[in-house]
Amino acid sequence: MLQLFKNAHYNFVGRRYFIFSISAILTLITIISLIVHGGLKYGVDFTGGTLLELKFQSPINTDELRNAFRNLGIENASIQKFGEGNDFIVRFESQEMSTSAESTSAQITQKLQQEIPNNPAQLSRVEMVGPRIGKELQRNALLAIVIGMIGILIYVSIRFDFRFGFACVASLIHDVLISIGFISITNIEISIPIIAALLTIVGFSVNNSIVISDRVRENLRKLQKWNFYDLVNEAINSTMARTVLTDFTIFLVSITLFILGAASIKQFALVISFGIFVGTYSAIFIGGPLVAEWEKRFPSRRRR
Repeated sequence: MLQLFKNAHYNFVGRRYFIFSISAILTLITIISLIVHGGLKYGVDFTGGTLLELKFQSPINTDELRNAFRNLGIENASIQKFGEGNDFIVRFESQEMSTSAESTSAQITQKLQQEIPNNPAQLSRVEMVGPRIGKELQRNALLAIVIGMIGILIYVSIRFDFRFGFACVASLIHDVLISIGFISITNIEISIPIIAALLTIVGFSVNNSIVISDRVRENLRKLQKWNFYDLVNEAINSTMARTVLTDFTIFLVSITLFILGAASIKQFALVISFGIFVGTYSAIFIGGPLVAEWEKRFPSRRRR
């Protein structure tokens, strides 16, 4: 059986301030990126508009397709190529188009045939979202994340105690913030799949934090004479191999989806891949040391 970090004795708690500084720098980079980009870039799901997935008979240049949409009266189309040059995803605000997806499909196909007569396009997918629904989705997505965080805080606080719940939620907020920074820097649009990716990252991070918290609680019963810092360090070291191997297995799946998957899930897979890396980092370097810092500042009664 493959064994990693056998008999590991790394002093994670002792280096917690250095680790916290790295996380603070990453958070600052996230804030700077959001300011520079003017906030997150929302997709059609949240702003309203139309999304088209087009497949042309032969390769076509992006600029040629953009000019074709301009001739159709669509100036602000966002065009993304994927595959071998025949497939495109096009997003735009569609106030002048029909309110039904079927009519929009017919209009676009007919007009593109007129603009590019020698290279017919097949409309593989069309999605339409109204601005009002988009705003509701923005609010509901934020509400889902907040409710999830509160639920996790309550669950972990009941199962362990409040300091573990605080450390767990702080790690989750850290993971979501750093992942949002990655989304901002890479200019990925916020869509329903990206929100699903962020919630999935939260799930992975919670699982890792609970495993370490459970080991700390077990050590508190078995090793009562140990210093609390040593208990936390032992818990992190003894579960580190399990955390890394589990997350690495999931990372291999997500990065494979990114490389070989369809265009509609590539960004989802990319965010998941990055989030798994960040979640593994926070589980090892953030959660446990935060519990130790809490114990230092507000020692539990039995240890005063």
